[in-house]
Amino acid sequence: MIFINYVFQFTYFIAICSIDDRRVKANRYDCCLCIKRELKSEDETTQPTDERSEKNELSLSTRFMDKYADILLKPFSKLFVIVSFSTLLGLGIFYANKIETKIDFLDLYPEDSYLKEYVDAVEQYANVSGFASNDAYFYFRDEDFGDPGVQEQMQQYVDEIVDMPFVSNPPLTFWPRDFQSFVKVQTNESLLNATFNEQLDVFLETSPYKELYSNDIIRDENGTMTLSRAHFTYDQVTYGDSESQTKAFLTQKAITENQEINDGSAFASFFNHSQYNFLIWQTWGILMKEIVTTLILGLICVFFVSMIFVKQLIGAFILTGVVTAVYFELVAVYYLTGLSINHLTSMGLITCLGLVVDFSIHICLAYFRVDVESDSGLSKNERVKRVLMTMGESVSHGAITTFLGVLPLGFNQNLTYRSMFVTFSGLTSLASAHALILVPVLLSFINPSKEPIFLKRDGRMAYI
Repeated sequence: MIFINYVFQFTYFIAICSIDDRRVKANRYDCCLCIKRELKSEDETTQPTDERSEKNELSLSTRFMDKYADILLKPFSKLFVIVSFSTLLGLGIFYANKIETKIDFLDLYPEDSYLKEYVDAVEQYANVSGFASNDAYFYFRDEDFGDPGVQEQMQQYVDEIVDMPFVSNPPLTFWPRDFQSFVKVQTNESLLNATFNEQLDVFLETSPYKELYSNDIIRDENGTMTLSRAHFTYDQVTYGDSESQTKAFLTQKAITENQEINDGSAFASFFNHSQYNFLIWQTWGILMKEIVTTLILGLICVFFVSMIFVKQLIGAFILTGVVTAVYFELVAVYYLTGLSINHLTSMGLITCLGLVVDFSIHICLAYFRVDVESDSGLSKNERVKRVLMTMGESVSHGAITTFLGVLPLGFNQNLTYRSMFVTFSGLTSLASAHALILVPVLLSFINPSKEPIFLKRDGRMAYI
């Protein structure tokens, strides 16, 4: 989508602008091209093009930016802006540290969904989580299961997992335990002296073991057991509590890795798994780490990209600092609006990096681009005012249209749409505020260096 948009920017969009420029010169209305506008007087008809263009530029938004720049660049206003945004950053860091990592999947469903009523009823009458089952299985594979030592290690592994604070009860069915009890009560000498596979044949043909283990034991064509499982439940892991879920996952992982029989194996012979829960639980354990890593790499990229385009070290530092500040402040917005760090908001935070730069880099580019003939005599405040009246107007229009574009999402209470609305509305507000308030104030203290580059505009050499 970004690539297609970029292609449109320098092909289709430029062509439309060129056609529209011809319309303006032909004095035709934009809403009805077939009607030609009549000029009011002969003097206006003969008025130079540059004067008419300058007069047309004094739109309402331009005049507003003119007055706004005068107020913003006063000494008291600058001090107020710096103090205010420093306070905003401090509050952003404070609230960002309080945000939790979790998600309630019920919020993904409409308010009138029958599923919510079902979950409430199950939790009320059965005293268990009605939405997410914490069912899991022990798996044992690729070992000599007829060896009593292997069976003892199986029992030891099960006991260690059950001893965790996240599991209350051992498996109801566990074939080594029932198999050993079955063999002990046998009086048939031939069965007692038979091989393990022969004893297992009889065991699996005897009721109730046949019904209990027919789906939990897999054997090859020779009758050798290759895989078995036993069901249990992580019944003490709270639904929606990412901290307990992460601890449960990491604890069982450590126990599994420390099993003697798993040492040195490419694939663990003994392990346990919960089909859907482990995917979510493991995500909680790495999500914040991945977000921080992405932020650091993104800020490095922002710095070097800023150096390439702005070509000013101080400009690169300003842009990188603005992105960092908005990042913390957006996390604080998540906290204050009742959201948390999860799969949805993490995508918004990653998207945040590029969009924040898009607002501020235009202001920096316009400020650091110095025209020798027309701009050499401008003071720093005058240069900032010029930037706000030109590029600042465009940035403000972009912020308004972006906010209006995501405004309908705010009327939907679904977690997905609410997360998108908070992300883009918060991002647009914070990024545009930094670009139109803080960045101009910071730039007003900086003299852009004048290093010539090979760029000509209207036959004149320009500096960046």
